[in-house]
Amino acid sequence: MLKAFVTIGILQLLTMILQVVRTKTLAVTLGPEWLGVMGAVDRLTAVIVQTVSLSFPFAAVRFLPRLWTSDREEFRRVLAGMRNVLALTVTVATTAAAALTFVVPRVWGRELAPYGTAVLAATATLPALAFLTFENHAGRGAFGHAGPLLTLVMIGAGPVTTVKDVDEWRSVTGIPA
Repeated sequence: MLKAFVTIGILQLLTMILQVVRTKTLAVTLGPEWLGVMGAVDRLTAVIVQTVSLSFPFAAVRFLPRLWTSDREEFRRVLAGMRNVLALTVTVATTAAAALTFVVPRVWGRELAPYGTAVLAATATLPALAFLTFENHAGRGAFGHAGPLLTLVMIGAGPVTTVKDVDEWRSVTGIPA
């Protein structure tokens, strides 16, 4: 148990250090104006992702644990259904946000209109943001109540977990963890 706590603590510390280095590097590289734009665009994408996710990440934590422990086939069916609906809503939202940004740049406010390229680039990240959040919560929902400790730490493009959890996640969902 102590080993798990130490590992989690070290991973959280590394994540915080990476975030501080990332923020400092961006601040020096971009300058104050672009750093402010980045913050505004970040909040815009967060609102869009939260809206189009339809609270699926939180529903996954609430409903999937019971299915994980009682009926794995139903778990797979519900998870696939949630993932399909999320894919549809995120695809529509990403397409709409990109089209609006391209055609009507002032739709996000006159302050962001001159930075349409940055907003357009950010809209391309909407699917990744939505699915990382959903898969993180779905994994916590399944493994958090079923025994093995699943610790998702977002470093780079993917989660870091134990080997046992990765094998179990792949066997149940059919997708890589």
